[in-house]
Amino acid sequence: MKRMHSIATWAGAGFLLVLVQLLGALAGSWISALCGLLVGGLTFPLLAFFRLEALRWWVASLFSAGSSLAGVMMVALTREAFPIKFWLGPILAGVAASAVSGIQQRQARRCQLCNRHLGAGVAFICPRCELLVCEDCWVFEFSRCQLCERNHVRILSPDSRWWDRQFGPRSEFGRCHLCLKGAEECDLRNCQKCGRPQCTECWDSINGQCNRCHWTVEDVPESLRAYLIHSSSAREGRVSRRA
Repeated sequence: MKRMHSIATWAGAGFLLVLVQLLGALAGSWISALCGLLVGGLTFPLLAFFRLEALRWWVASLFSAGSSLAGVMMVALTREAFPIKFWLGPILAGVAASAVSGIQQRQARRCQLCNRHLGAGVAFICPRCELLVCEDCWVFEFSRCQLCERNHVRILSPDSRWWDRQFGPRSEFGRCHLCLKGAEECDLRNCQKCGRPQCTECWDSINGQCNRCHWTVEDVPESLRAYLIHSSSAREGRVSRRA
């Protein structure tokens, strides 16, 4: 299904480029050449609009030249005499697309995981590894990149003294409400607002913020703070703890 959707999207983008060249070819030879340049210049913005990516520069150039050629051919097949100047359109379309590709290669940001061009799309800086990643490589549920999620990269301090300062002493009884490990198996710490017990690994996994009441560990890294839920209940929890 995904492949068919991709093919249909490429076909839709190609149809629009063919239409531009067709209208130019109908208007005259020099207008056709100018439309060839226009097709080459429109190729990358159009692919970005449809969220398509040409993995190689020559793919976009061939796509642009092929679309322009199709538009010219439609007009050529309806005429007995067809000046050679009309064929400038596809050539200029390919050259223009190559030039635009070269400029983009020098200026474009890339996802540091999948190497995809980011362009004007959404991108995130992972608070754990500081890599710039695209939305496809970002785990929205846990606010980290797929690499950190897969490798269980931790962001909170491993020092037990840090945990004592944030939560007080570890709980000697009870069970983590997320992974269900008992206090004898893990370092169990209670939420300072609602009292929900969770192990340090799970606190790290949920970015130091209770997913029940949104109380937040006070000393979280600044890189992580932008991705946390800032609610009144979380602020109240921090104020009551200071008091």
